[in-house]
Amino acid sequence: MLVLVLIVVGGVIVVVNLTPRQLGIAQVQVTPQSNVEQLGIADVRMSQILSLLSTVISEPNKQKIAPNAYTLQDAESADALAPLMGLSPSQQQPDYKKLMYGLSPDLGVKQPLTIAEKQLAYMVSAALQQFYVSVEGGIAAEIVDAVEVMKLLDATAEEITLYRQDGDCYMKTVVKLNVKDCVAEINKQIPVVQIADVIYCTIVNKVTVEDKTVLGITVNEGVLTQKEFVSVTVNDRHSEITEKVLDALFIVLTEEGKEPATVRVINDYVFMLVSLFCKNIGAIGTVVQGEPSYGIEGINFQTDEITFLP
Repeated sequence: MLVLVLIVVGGVIVVVNLTPRQLGIAQVQVTPQSNVEQLGIADVRMSQILSLLSTVISEPNKQKIAPNAYTLQDAESADALAPLMGLSPSQQQPDYKKLMYGLSPDLGVKQPLTIAEKQLAYMVSAALQQFYVSVEGGIAAEIVDAVEVMKLLDATAEEITLYRQDGDCYMKTVVKLNVKDCVAEINKQIPVVQIADVIYCTIVNKVTVEDKTVLGITVNEGVLTQKEFVSVTVNDRHSEITEKVLDALFIVLTEEGKEPATVRVINDYVFMLVSLFCKNIGAIGTVVQGEPSYGIEGINFQTDEITFLP
């Protein structure tokens, strides 16, 4: 990562319109496992890299980036709803992670329940943070893999917003990445480049709510399903090379994991975890007494609320 920043700073001072390949440094090793070429930025102009890097140097404006982020009041009201989802009342935070990994068939709503999107964002964020502390056995490998990557980035969901545009439904997720430990050495070595401790990534997907079938049999109804990845911005800035430079950053930050993660991988992980959480609010499991379990019954785009059925 240090070499990556040196390349950026040096490149801007000397030849901002040239690429690492043109400068002959495409094979320079950035980390023990990756060089500039392998990070996918060998053909990106130094000026473009610096432009995106500038967005993570200063403290991001959370209110502008995530105007619908959950508040303490949203968290308290969500905690009050926890017993209605089968979670035991607690003087501390309810164990939301149980609704993400879905091992307890007695969890989930027993009657229709409407939850605000801000409350949902808080619950998902709380579940992730609880996961980072401890992971129980028996959880599906795909969930464990997703959480391990998210843990490396110390990622939490600050905002989840569902909206309709031109007849399609979209989900905007603002993910907060606490990269303080990852960038500490860079900030120490290069005082003129002080990368902020927090980065916000805003991910947009086209989504739908549909039934899940296995061998022609409906096993889950009302499942939040990803149709298409639309865009990603970093600290509310988007450019043609945003995804490419973020890929390089994420690969560096997650190299200690099983495999480096890219923007698309992280997007898929975030969406999968949110979808699972929503499905399990409806009911954990699949077919019960011959009837498929339900999840999302409806989305109110005017009040920013989601209704779940058992």
